[in-house]
Amino acid sequence: MIGLKKTYLILAAVGGTLMTSTHLYAASSKHDLYTDIGLSSTKNSKSTSQGWYHRFGYNYYFSPFMALDLSYTDSRALDDPENNPTSDDLVTSYKGLGAGVKFQHHLSKRFSVYAKGGASHLTITEKSWDQANQAYIRTEDTGIYPYGSLGVNMLTPMKNFKFNASYNFQLLNSSSTASAFTVGVDYQFK
Repeated sequence: MIGLKKTYLILAAVGGTLMTSTHLYAASSKHDLYTDIGLSSTKNSKSTSQGWYHRFGYNYYFSPFMALDLSYTDSRALDDPENNPTSDDLVTSYKGLGAGVKFQHHLSKRFSVYAKGGASHLTITEKSWDQANQAYIRTEDTGIYPYGSLGVNMLTPMKNFKFNASYNFQLLNSSSTASAFTVGVDYQFK
């Protein structure tokens, strides 16, 4: 719980810094489409599992430093306990829609840093092997959970494209969290 509070404090500090920034460049676009891919790590009460992380999103900029962030996220575990009946691991995957706010600070004409925060409506799937009964167990849960991201953008020589790299955090339920390091591409349009 202390780690979660620390994450929120860091996101609030970065967001406050970005909002008070006076070093802003005019937005070249009101709209961004983006996609990210990377590796995720999901921690729950029994184990930690690794997975693939993929996100599609859209940003609508109210100003050069603040945007609405809408996204779809899908994180799938690399291992499935169904294929390993001797496993004691609880493997978690999740997918869902998110909405939040993105704060951006331009370091130069080519580079910017950003922080995102909001809530996601997720479907969380947990898989495990019940050793006592020799049975495969799969449970699903849905709910609304907070997310946050910290990242950097770099303009490319190609018009309207940016590269991005980010760290993403997602609360999954009272006993599970997920984090992911991702790289991706943004496309800007009017």
